[in-house]
Amino acid sequence: MPERLRSNPEWQRELGRRLQSRRLQLNLSQAQVAMLAGVTRKTVTAVELGHGGTLLTLIGMLQALELEDALD
Repeated sequence: MPERLRSNPEWQRELGRRLQSRRLQLNLSQAQVAMLAGVTRKTVTAVELGHGGTLLTLIGMLQALELEDALD
């Protein structure tokens, strides 16, 4: 399916997979990302599984995973 036609849940799952992949690249645990992002480990798990999150959570995780440039 072309990316522009993905549903919101599909986008959430894809974003979660990408964030998890980056976390593993950096050799960080979910707990470490949670601490850096100012959220709970449970929240990091939920986002990585594509179960939502807030915009502030996403920004915090992007910063924790050194992906601030994605915000530019």
